[in-house]
Amino acid sequence: MKNSSRRTIPVTCTTHGGGRNFCNLLMTKESDGTIVLDPHVDNSCVLRLDYVAATAVFDTLGQWLG
Repeated sequence: MKNSSRRTIPVTCTTHGGGRNFCNLLMTKESDGTIVLDPHVDNSCVLRLDYVAATAVFDTLGQWLG
């Protein structure tokens, strides 16, 4: 069964190069509701979004994507 609290999405890293959609972005929802974004899936740079920050990202993407 697929874990509903983890997703890996193919993205493009413009800093480290590689082909289009060659980089993986791991997104995890922790038990306290925190959203964790882990580019490259190696913990070298991890972004933690609380509810307010995650909602702001969600709203912004919704506006941009129409």
